[in-house]
Amino acid sequence: MNDINILSVVCDYYGLSKQQILSHRRKKNLIKARHASYWLYENLTDYSYPRIGRIHKRDHTTIMHGCNRIDEAIKNQTEESNIINKIYNQLSSHNKDQMELAL
Repeated sequence: MNDINILSVVCDYYGLSKQQILSHRRKKNLIKARHASYWLYENLTDYSYPRIGRIHKRDHTTIMHGCNRIDEAIKNQTEESNIINKIYNQLSSHNKDQMELAL
């Protein structure tokens, strides 16, 4: 899984540009998309919080907070968790398809 796939899929799903997600604006829809991106990086790659932070131009503690927010949403089975599951499944299957093609 590479950086571009995760950001591209999150951007497409939320209808945002990469520049919007990486910006420092604090609109609710941008924050949700960022948190989703942080969580997906954490769960689909072996990237550390500092590395995810460098991608998003954020401190590692910001990444930890965003991942914790998504973990809470999943635990409470909110609508946001349904969105994350859809994106996660899409990225997981895409990565699996790529791996099968390489074999």
